[in-house]
Amino acid sequence: MWIFFAFLAPALYAVAEIFDEYLSNRGFRNISSLIFFASLLNFLFLPILFLIQRPEMPPLRLIWPIVGVALTNILYLYPYYKSLKIEDTSVVSAFFSLGKIIIPIFAFIFVGEILELREYIGIAIIIFGNIFLAFHIKKKSIFDIFRVTRKKFQLSKAFFLILFASTVLAIDGILFKYMFEQGINWSTAVGGQLLISGLLGIIILLSFSKTRKHIFEDREKFRKSGTIFFVEELFTFLALGAETYAISLAPVSLVKGVGMSIPIFVLAYAVVVKRYKPKDLREDTKLAHVIKKIVIFTIIIVGLALIGLNE
Repeated sequence: MWIFFAFLAPALYAVAEIFDEYLSNRGFRNISSLIFFASLLNFLFLPILFLIQRPEMPPLRLIWPIVGVALTNILYLYPYYKSLKIEDTSVVSAFFSLGKIIIPIFAFIFVGEILELREYIGIAIIIFGNIFLAFHIKKKSIFDIFRVTRKKFQLSKAFFLILFASTVLAIDGILFKYMFEQGINWSTAVGGQLLISGLLGIIILLSFSKTRKHIFEDREKFRKSGTIFFVEELFTFLALGAETYAISLAPVSLVKGVGMSIPIFVLAYAVVVKRYKPKDLREDTKLAHVIKKIVIFTIIIVGLALIGLNE
């Protein structure tokens, strides 16, 4: 049962990310406005939770992990939206695989936890796969995609932005798993995250005159693109629901590992969308780029499998 929801989540997240790319590059110039309106729409989905499973008031000792997941879902948004303005959507998605290696690296640094050799190999594969994916290489033929010279070499800024975002989100799954193990039900955890992150996003962004100005300037854009925004948030909500339900049934590392298939889904959707709407999506679907992405995505997935083999 968990494997179905674990794969359903990235399939849904991929749709949401394609809409995110559209909103980032064609809908809103100011990222603060995107975060504000996304936070505002959180409240639309809270009533749906009561139809699925009635949320309960958690004990005071478990308020902190709910606040924690809410904070992670606010902090990762700026580097995420910024990256979508820089890099292809599928590449941004692949960079999130860096989050898979954050926890074992922290465990080694702070508590001296020693991993197995295959896990270190997996970490190295993921790191080098992402770095290679971050290379911007000018090419004349399909065979040039793996040739790097000094003049061709450039590391994508999105790589560093998503490195921060994935570090933040690495904590997210752990906190959700902790809440479920402490007896908090699914709707309470998800509902608490939606409520608190929505409130924090609105309060923080309205606290600064510059971001208030951006929100005021973009209110008409929100009205015009409201349907797209709603659909994007709907797919995000459904994906979050599928992912957290899978986490409640299976090890978080396995669920997060399966979630790293998002770039495959994004690339597949992008090829279809670009065929009919070539100007509506920022994604290079030329043959050389598609082959490069598929090869590197596969390499990264192998690295992820090595880390989570015995999970």
